Amino acid sequence: MILLAVSSTLGGCVVMAAALRWSGSILSGARHHKLNYRGRNVLATAGVLLLGPVGVGALAALNGISDEGYRVAGTMASAVAVMCVLGLIDDLYGSRRAGGLAGHFRELLNGHMTTGMVKAAGGVVVGLASAWGIGRRGIWILVGGAVIALAANMANLLDLRPGRTAKVWFPCAFALGWLNVPGRGEPVLWAVAGGMAVFLIAELRERVMLGDAGANLLGAVVGAAAVASLGHTALLTCAALLFALTLVSELVSFSRIIEATPPLRWLDQLGRAD
Repeated sequence: MILLAVSSTLGGCVVMAAALRWSGSILSGARHHKLNYRGRNVLATAGVLLLGPVGVGALAALNGISDEGYRVAGTMASAVAVMCVLGLIDDLYGSRRAGGLAGHFRELLNGHMTTGMVKAAGGVVVGLASAWGIGRRGIWILVGGAVIALAANMANLLDLRPGRTAKVWFPCAFALGWLNVPGRGEPVLWAVAGGMAVFLIAELRERVMLGDAGANLLGAVVGAAAVASLGHTALLTCAALLFALTLVSELVSFSRIIEATPPLRWLDQLGRAD
């Protein structure tokens, strides 16, 4: 198990390093570049490159297990890939005119279907299908689906500064990895962790951004791992916490809270370029 975790993590690192090396060719075109919070032009859709480590993890999970054992890993990999594509569509064609879920709902009521709403609706469908594929049944399909969809949304909400999403994601990923995701789901989690470690270096240097594609992917990975790993009480608690944080985000700015709280501000700025 340790060997599998190490090989998956290293594989994710190598694939991400190669993807970043060739990112300019892979993600060419003006739509892939945006100005960040400091007005610097960065590769804003680079988070889609995390699909490489996802593939590494899925292949590692194939080693010595049955088709039934591959179900969790296969479901995780499929879910995060679709979530990533939904985020990429929003990155490339979305408008920031509608902010938050409430803003997208208002646009929908006014007869405008935003890419953000497509992403949100698609996330719900993917979450429910993934919870079923992982093995949840009955009401727990709804709870599990909510965890996956809300985790992806939360990762998006945090992705306003370099490294912020990663600094929340890594503790969650390591905690879930320690719980041992059943059905060989761990290789996907560890491979993405390896890839994200390499990505984080470039992100903190303000060369790349996760974008909605990368944030969606990261959120879906830990959300699916939680659905596979946690018991009913813990999963329900996770869903309630994510739902509460989502409601809070509609009322107050997470960035404002972080800036006003010295320990959080220090952690948020840790490793970031001056």
